[in-house]
Amino acid sequence: MGGKEGWQNIIDILIDKMTAAEIVQVIKIERNHNLAPRQAADYYFELKNENSLVLTARLKNTVVGFISVRLIMSNASRMDDFTNSNPNTQLKDIEIHNFAVAKMHQNRGIGSQLLMKVAEITKPCKIWLEVRKTNESAKRFYLARGFRVIGERKNYYLNPIEDALLLEYETPRQQLKNNNPGV
Repeated sequence: MGGKEGWQNIIDILIDKMTAAEIVQVIKIERNHNLAPRQAADYYFELKNENSLVLTARLKNTVVGFISVRLIMSNASRMDDFTNSNPNTQLKDIEIHNFAVAKMHQNRGIGSQLLMKVAEITKPCKIWLEVRKTNESAKRFYLARGFRVIGERKNYYLNPIEDALLLEYETPRQQLKNNNPGV
């Protein structure tokens, strides 16, 4: 994602692993974005799942964004293995399950920082996700960071039924691009 110095001070946030106390705030953001609804129990499961990582972005004591990812294939046996940044480490496959920034805090670099933190923690990796075919802002966000469309999934989403684009980004030894630092 290019140099951090040009955009890091856009907003003073703290990105860290989600705590149980933050689940209610994460669900509120999720619901405001009409993401696939998850219950608190789902997030408690993610906290205990060694193949999952949920990060939150906090402004003071308020969660303003989050990203939930899961290891899908790898020689790493659990998410803790991701902290090994040995250049000889085999590429890991990570899937983004949910990712959102509170609407009033969008376009300030928070989403970019969350995504960059996932790439930093999990590198080297391939990051995968599905995005609604009609979600132009999400497509612009990911494509500006070097993701590429690698496929389409027909009728993937419900309410409304819609096709998904499958996107991928590979971070073997480098960080994500940041061609639009304000996002």
